Amino acid sequence: MIIATLPRSPLVRRQRKVLTCFACAEEITNPTEHAGGWKRAYCIDCQDVARLRRRVLTRAVKQAIAAGTLLPPAAHACIDCGRQAYCYDHRDWQEPLNVEPVCRKCNGKRGCAKNLVRPQ
Repeated sequence: MIIATLPRSPLVRRQRKVLTCFACAEEITNPTEHAGGWKRAYCIDCQDVARLRRRVLTRAVKQAIAAGTLLPPAAHACIDCGRQAYCYDHRDWQEPLNVEPVCRKCNGKRGCAKNLVRPQ
């Protein structure tokens, strides 16, 4: 049995992606100090504000479900692909109950919402 080996190519360093904060559009200088993955990056100043805003929106939707104003997301079909919905997606953070039922896959494809809150 003959084993062929390929010649090694020199190591090429990958360039780092430049991350910008979704809330304030500032460049994130230290990529290890940001909230979220490559798709959802917030700078240190904005991450707490965005996290708090997301909690407020989630609480509003849960209260609407408990009050009977909204049905649970599993009672709907995903508006993008037709599968069973997993969660509600906020497209506009200024309107807490303007939500659309989506499955996990479509929620990931949709990306971030509009009108992210900027710290003062």
